This record gives sequence, C-alpha cells and structure tokens, in this order.
Amino acid sequence: MSWRDQLRPGAFRQVPFLVDRHDADWARSVAVHEYPGQNLPDTEDLGELATTFDVDAYVLGDDYMTQRDALVAALSEPGAGSLVHPYLGTVLVVVMGVRLREGNREGGLARFSIRFIRTAAIVPAVEVDTQEAVRETADLAQTASEPQFSRRWPSAAAVRGAVQRAINRVFGPLESLIGAAEDWRDTLQSIINQPAAIWARLTTDLKRIRALADFRRLWSFYDDSSEASHLLSEQMQVSAVIAACAWSAEQTWPSYDEAEAVRSELLEQLDRIAESADDTLYDALVALRAAVASDIERRSADLARLARYTPPETAPALVLAHRLYGPTALESRSDDLVARNRLPHPLFVAGGVELEVLSD
Repeated sequence: MSWRDQLRPGAFRQVPFLVDRHDADWARSVAVHEYPGQNLPDTEDLGELATTFDVDAYVLGDDYMTQRDALVAALSEPGAGSLVHPYLGTVLVVVMGVRLREGNREGGLARFSIRFIRTAAIVPAVEVDTQEAVRETADLAQTASEPQFSRRWPSAAAVRGAVQRAINRVFGPLESLIGAAEDWRDTLQSIINQPAAIWARLTTDLKRIRALADFRRLWSFYDDSSEASHLLSEQMQVSAVIAACAWSAEQTWPSYDEAEAVRSELLEQLDRIAESADDTLYDALVALRAAVASDIERRSADLARLARYTPPETAPALVLAHRLYGPTALESRSDDLVARNRLPHPLFVAGGVELEVLSD
C-alpha cells in the first residue's frame, strides 16, 4: 500500500475538503533556571505547549461555491470540532484563523488557509438533582412496601373487632399529629378489608408531617396487642421512615453537624427497617439509603461547623456575634446564637458559660 492510499479524506465537522499541504507545530514548555557559579542550567518541564495545524485546503468543481459555503459555515461555528486530518488522523481542534482565496484564473476553485489548535475534550458538568433523586426513590420505596403489607393483612371477616381496634390504636397517634377530621375513624373502618386502601391512607397522611420529632414518634411506635395491630404498627414504622427521608429532601440546615446528625439518624432507621423487608422492598430501601446519603452530604458540604465558645464576661448577644463573626449579617448571627443556646435574655449572655456557635 502506497503512502497515497493511506491518506484520509479531509473533513471538518463532517464537511469534506481537499488538502495541498500542511504544517504542524508543537513544543514543550520548559522553565530554565540559571544560578550563579553553575555552568549548566536546571530545567523544569511544564508540559506541552499548544499544538497547531496549518492546513492549505481547497474545494473545486462546478458546485464549488456550495462546497465553499458549507466549509465556511463549519469553520465559523464556535467551540471545538472534529478535524479529520489527511496525514495525522482525527483530532479535536478549535479554529484559530481562516483565509479564503478565489480568482478568475482558477475558476471553480476556492483555497483556504486554516490554522487549527488542538484542544482537550470538554466534558460538560452534569449537575445531579440529588433532592429529586431522594423524592423519587422514596416514592418507589413506599410503593414497594404495599405488597408486603397486603399479603400479611388478616381477613376482616375473621377478626373484624381486632382489626377495628388496631386501626384505632395505630392511626390514633398519627391523626393527632396531623389534626385529621372527625370522620377519619369511619373512613378507615369502611376499608378494613382493603389493605391496599389502608396503606394508601397511611402514606398519604404521613406526607402531612412537617417535623422530624413527629416522625420519630411514629417510627418508634409499636403495638402488638393483636396480629392486626402488630402488622399495622410495623407498616407505620416503615412508611414513617421512608416519609422522613422524603421530608429531608426539602430541608435546609444551619450547620454541617446538624445535617450530618439527621443523615446518620435516617440511615440508621433505614438499616433497621431493611432487616425485616422482603427482597423487593429491601432493594428499594438500599437505593433510598444511597440517595439520602448523597443528597445530605452534597448539600451540607459547605455549611458551617459547630464549635464551642466560652465568653470571658457577660455581654449582649449582639456583641458576642460581632466578636465571633464580624459585622456581616450581624443581626441574624445574633438571633442564631440566642436560639441555638436557648438564652433567656439576649442582652445578658453570662460569661464563663460555654456556648454552641457556628464556625465558618
């Protein structure tokens, strides 16, 4: 095979052209360090300098103007493009300059002098919406919990009284938290033989919880006075933990330590309920655990850490805030200091008493 047979058809951004000749220029960036009394310098390799390609290209034929315009458009686009170099193969380049020549003596021909500079492939940064990932995996986990619950739900015809008592005992704490309407007991008892409907009512009500302390009350609630109470309170715990994970995606925290505490607590609860989950629910809980860990870790990374500070003398909270944080956002910093330490009076913060403060 001759060297001509090995040449590739030239193209830029898939627009073809022919090549007369080309030049390539490359070098390394080297720092030279010369010292008194030393005959030979030291050198420091700083990497490659930019590689440039000077290509003399042309298009010809009866339709050369159409070819010319297509190549001009490709060369005029911003950003990097793929160059098929007849001699050097495919490289990613940016166009540095173009000169176009046409004349009557060479009719049907357009010549281009093009300077390319080799560039690195730029991978666009992908911003992952970790909060949405938590919401989606929480929904999937709640859905995965329903078949396990429904399969084990006892027949209401056999134990109707026990099922009614279970609904009253287990839903009572939840309904007291969300302030349900007076007819909630009648609504629930009308579906005691429909475990999927009970599960749907439970998961819907849990979405109305707005405080982690309330979720804690529900995921620690347990009643084993009957089989139905056992199953329903177990499902309450599972759904409450999952709902708390979805709730966390909507929260912000003033400090890294507080966010990390919530993260650790949720992961611990997910591990606990996963121990008794069937295979489908277990896989969904594992995915939710990863999503919660990633979300809180990402959103808390730049938050202030907690620190301990003992003021040397009694002073107003505003003075201490200025001493700790400077004049920026002084009032909000002072309010945080008072609230965080439950100070009885913002004008008299006792000296010698250790305080919890934010450390930027």
